[in-house]
Amino acid sequence: MRPMIPRDVPAGTRKPPSAAPLDGSSKSRSILWHGGGPIGASPFAPDLNTSAVDEPPIAWRPEVDASVLTIVRPVPWARAIGDLRFVFERWGDRVIRIASPGGTHLLIRRRGAAELQLWLPSGLAPTTGGSFGIYLHPDASHPSRVHAAATFRRSIGHGTPIRAAPYAQAHRHAAMLYVHDLAQDGASLRDIAGMVFDQPPEDWRSSSIRSDLRRLVDAAAQMIAGGYRLLLGTRPPS
Repeated sequence: MRPMIPRDVPAGTRKPPSAAPLDGSSKSRSILWHGGGPIGASPFAPDLNTSAVDEPPIAWRPEVDASVLTIVRPVPWARAIGDLRFVFERWGDRVIRIASPGGTHLLIRRRGAAELQLWLPSGLAPTTGGSFGIYLHPDASHPSRVHAAATFRRSIGHGTPIRAAPYAQAHRHAAMLYVHDLAQDGASLRDIAGMVFDQPPEDWRSSSIRSDLRRLVDAAAQMIAGGYRLLLGTRPPS
């Protein structure tokens, strides 16, 4: 039986929104980083009633997420690649700027494709419309960063177009957060089973659903305690 999870159920504890939501009247908006988020990330801004499908803006530093590209001014001896210019507002339908200590994040959102996350270090950012380069951090995630740079090149029109790949674990993770919130509110595993399944088992003690829910609650606790970082990084494009 598949868990029956309401689409409007909030998950996790959130902060009040720091900026107005995106709408069709503006292509871009800016957010000031006020601190308070997890290490290497902007604060989780949405309120308790914000659904994950609303795609709240969350920016990660490239040291934490290898798929975040560091965009810099090109070195003097760099060779230009055709007419490639730093025109980020043409690369997506919406652009969210998040000013933070040490630089600015750009979240570029495109219909039917994955979000692009760019990091512009203070004092090294390219001028809009000018040439630019990508700094690949020389660390253990270097292969993933090279892959992210290749994906970025295709995303901005230089190569085969990219479509957003479906995330196979999305429903499981939504279920994890939902049952975690119920457990935090004091619900027992049996109470949770009655909420998420249309036909709870009659023989509860010997039911496999009881064990499945316990594993789901434990996995959610591990994810919330920092395991969510394992979800960051590059994913194979389609």
